[in-house]
Amino acid sequence: MAQIKVFTFILLVALVLFVGRDEVDATKCCAEHPIAGGCTNDKCNKFCQDQCRGGVCKQRNGKFGCHCYC
Repeated sequence: MAQIKVFTFILLVALVLFVGRDEVDATKCCAEHPIAGGCTNDKCNKFCQDQCRGGVCKQRNGKFGCHCYC
């Protein structure tokens, strides 16, 4: 019986951590980010692809940055 409680507890903690991680990473979308070594559309798209629909380099206030799509 104790083994089932421990397993259930571990499963619940893992679920909470997984859900919380997605919410934090979602802040990447709809925003600009600096890219080390200069911004290229390929680098930017790869950077944004895991959480967003991709991205593109944009110039804002005279600086190039990676804009991740919403």
